[in-house]
Amino acid sequence: MADRRTIGGREALAVTVLAVGASCFHIYTTWAGFLEPRLQRAVHLGFLLPLSFLLYPATARSPKARPSVWDWLWAVLGLLSNLYIIWQQPRIINRWEGSTEVLPGEVFWGTVISLLILEATRRAVSPWLSGLVALFLAYLFAGPWLPGILQHKGFTFARAVELMYLYSEQGIYGSLTGISATVIFIFVLFGCFIVRTGLGQFFTDLAVALAGRTRGGPAKVAVVSSALYGTLSGSSVSNVYTTGSFSIPLMKQVGYRAQFAGAVEAAAGVGGMIMPPIMGVGAFVMAEMTAIPYWTIAKAATLSAVLYYLGVFAMVHLEAVKTGLRPMDASELPPLREVLPRIYLLSPIVLLVILLVMGYTPVFSGMLAIVVSVACAAFRPETRMGPRGVWDALRQGGCDAAMIAVAITAAGMIVAVIAQTALGLTFSSLFISLSGGWLLLTLFMVMIVDSFLGTGIPTTPAYILTVVVGGAAMMKLGVGLLPAHLFAFYFGVLADVTPPVAIAAYASAAIAGSEPMKTGFEAFKLAIGGFIVPFIFVYHPALVLQGSWDETLWIFTLASGCIILTSAAFTGWLLGPISKLKRLALLLVAGDRKS
Repeated sequence: MADRRTIGGREALAVTVLAVGASCFHIYTTWAGFLEPRLQRAVHLGFLLPLSFLLYPATARSPKARPSVWDWLWAVLGLLSNLYIIWQQPRIINRWEGSTEVLPGEVFWGTVISLLILEATRRAVSPWLSGLVALFLAYLFAGPWLPGILQHKGFTFARAVELMYLYSEQGIYGSLTGISATVIFIFVLFGCFIVRTGLGQFFTDLAVALAGRTRGGPAKVAVVSSALYGTLSGSSVSNVYTTGSFSIPLMKQVGYRAQFAGAVEAAAGVGGMIMPPIMGVGAFVMAEMTAIPYWTIAKAATLSAVLYYLGVFAMVHLEAVKTGLRPMDASELPPLREVLPRIYLLSPIVLLVILLVMGYTPVFSGMLAIVVSVACAAFRPETRMGPRGVWDALRQGGCDAAMIAVAITAAGMIVAVIAQTALGLTFSSLFISLSGGWLLLTLFMVMIVDSFLGTGIPTTPAYILTVVVGGAAMMKLGVGLLPAHLFAFYFGVLADVTPPVAIAAYASAAIAGSEPMKTGFEAFKLAIGGFIVPFIFVYHPALVLQGSWDETLWIFTLASGCIILTSAAFTGWLLGPISKLKRLALLLVAGDRKS
């Protein structure tokens, strides 16, 4: 993904109009009621698709401070291709999908927007995801000439464009884009507002006050602050940059190796994506795909998120004891009595949780949380948002949502191909055939596919594609709907610390000044507990609250022991040094308990 441009002067006016316009449109439709689904999605992309061309340069040689002439052209085409859907909405909504003739104008604008999304995805998200979309689009036409189970009847060019451009629940304006156009945008905007209240700094100060006095304190500060900040951040890399700029220098200052400091921040930062209540944006997509209420998913994910951070914390603590690292100096610690008065900054998140528990929709809950965040910011002069502060938050929200909208739409195009060609059933049969119906082997295969798809692709598209191709296989072998989806989601998250392309580790290595690949492998080791937890809740669904409370408590206790023993085995230290033979024995004991 290219770095986002910082555009100034008169050329920034178009960016501001699109970004603030997008935010105002989504706020208005949240309060007044959403438009007809395809119309809501077309307006959503009409704002955000042009933004992706203005904000993200085409190549490393492209202008960094202004869009090029070609960028303006692509942006205008992105706007017009969505305006065509809005203009023709009365006719399009009454046509029969797969039967009604596709008009030349629809073929033209459908082709244009499909190519634009490929290019926007390449720029703003990942060349790998863009290439994957192109491969699946090619599969629509190549089906009749492919061998065996990959063969299908094929699509004419007009019908392929219809699938991408004119279908109401698949393709560019499908249900996945609908999630981006409703829930996801509001929560991206919520993140932009709540950061301006000073909550991120409160999390950091609270983590320092609580963990700084312990051995290896800065590393534990990174773990705690990332777990807290992860409730706001929709990106593991963003989490790393936000908390790592403070925690990594502190870790190096008290004696941690640069490589280990970067690895700690990467492993801790990634965990924020699985930390309720927000969980990035993946939980909203999961709610749409499973028809399970969002709050049910967030509750179910809580214990496994705690286990993940327990594993990272245990590894950090054992490493600190093993190497004899000291706590932070008392003069560097903010007094807890000075930190706690700012606890009111948690009010928007507390309100969000209460509203969700009471059964209000996520978009309504998110909007009220935005209002409360503005009120919370007003209590301190340095965080108070006047009209300019609100304007800046609205602009930031629109800009941040552009990349997510493009990524979700690209994933929706792939899902449309999989659904219309029955490729999902083909993959499901292939998984079961290769594994011989053995669930454990099937899970390992899904994990590998997820890690492969997650190479440089954001978590949510990786999760969507993995669960579409592998979810049915898991469920056919007896895995429940929610555990199957959480399994795919977790490994989509963990792909960010899975070598060779561990993008969260590469981000932290840049701050730490360490070698990226070695930092990635060390982050992978620190996050090892996260690779165990999904297997536990597949075999013991009580861990995701699908069982009695006493069973849930028992499984959580056993899983905690398993994580701690695994951490000790990988660190080589428990109550003292552990020999290689004893480390192997600990791994065997841990494996026996989780089975």
